[in-house]
Amino acid sequence: MKSKVGSPFCTNVLRIALNFKEVSIASVLVYDYAVCLDEKMIVRAIKTNQMQFIYCTWAFNKNYERLMNQRSDEISDDSEFEKDEEDSDGNSKAIDYSAKYRTFTFDMLFKLILQFCPDSYLPKIRTIAGFGIFTSENFLMSLLINR
Repeated sequence: MKSKVGSPFCTNVLRIALNFKEVSIASVLVYDYAVCLDEKMIVRAIKTNQMQFIYCTWAFNKNYERLMNQRSDEISDDSEFEKDEEDSDGNSKAIDYSAKYRTFTFDMLFKLILQFCPDSYLPKIRTIAGFGIFTSENFLMSLLINR
C-alpha cells in the first residue's frame, strides 16, 4: 500500500476522509502513506476548519503538489525523458519522467484563508501560529505580507 500503486488509492481515501470531516484518518494518511495533495484539498480543510490536517501536512513535509507532466515540446534539456512512444503520425515523442512539484507555503496558506474565510480568519491564523513548526520559511514575513 505504501508503493506508487497505492498512492492513487490513498489519495482518494484522503479526499473521502476530508469530505466526511474525519480529521484523524486524514492525518494518519498524510503521516504514514504516499498521497498526492492538491490545492482543493487544502481549501476544503480550511473551509471546514480541519486545522489538525493542515498541521500534519506541514509537520510531515507533505505540503507540496505534484504537477502534471509537461508536453513533449516543453521538455527542458536537463529533464529525464525517453523517446519510446509514437504519436498518431508515427513520429517519436518524448516522455518526461521527471517530477515537477509546487510547494505550499505559509504565505499561500494565509492567502487561501483570507480568500475563502474572510469572516472567520483570525482563529485559523492563530491556530497556525501556534503550530510551532520549525521551517526555513519566514513565518512573520508571511503574516506581514498578508496583513
